[in-house]
Order: sequence, then structure tokens, then C-alpha cells
Amino acid sequence: MNRTSQFEHEIMRVDPEKFPPCIRSMIRDIAAGINLSHSARFTLTSFLLEIGLSVEDVTKVYRSSPDFDESKTRYQVEHIASREYTPPSCSTIRTYGNCTGTCPHPSHPLTIYRKALGSGSDEHVNIS
Repeated sequence: MNRTSQFEHEIMRVDPEKFPPCIRSMIRDIAAGINLSHSARFTLTSFLLEIGLSVEDVTKVYRSSPDFDESKTRYQVEHIASREYTPPSCSTIRTYGNCTGTCPHPSHPLTIYRKALGSGSDEHVNIS
């Protein structure tokens, strides 16, 4: 089963308010002009692609990064998309120092997001 069909019935919208704390933190850091580590970029990119954002939308997320380079970013995002990588587990995120330590029962960022989506409104929020 490919990535698109695997989660299309479970994740029908993008709601950044429901993102796991680590993902929200990464997005805030980018918006604040902080460069993310390679492991954080991989985590964020694979998460956003997995929940259905396009390569273009994911590339836009990185535009506030001080070291932003459109062609390099697009290449990396396309590479992750073409390989259909899934985001790392919470334990791996923790190992690389990208965990905020605020999830009550961390297991996997996609699980946290799916559970959060199930408990909220159906409002669509744009992250770009």
C-alpha cells in the first residue's frame, strides 16, 4: 500500500494545532529563523509529506530558514517523497534531541496526530 492511500482515510485535513509538540516546535523554530538539524529536517519533511502536503507546500515551510536554498530544499524534499520515508518514531526523535518531552504517551508522531485529529474540529488550517 502506498503512502497516500495508507493514511488518506485517517488523515483528511491538515491542522497544525494538532501536530505533535516536536513538529510544532520545529515549525516555530523555522519561523523564528533558526536552522534545524538534519535529523529535525528529515522528521519534519517526512511527517508533512506523510499527512498529505505536496512537495511544493513542504518546500514553502522552509523559506524562513536562514540557510534556505530553493533548489537544494526542493531536491531534498523530492528525495524524501520519492523514497516514501515515514517519520521516525518518538524514541528516535528523542535520541536525536528533537523531542520536546511534552507528549503524555509518545510512540509515533503520526499516531499522536491521528489521535489529536479525532478529538477536535474539522476546521482546515493552512501552515504555509
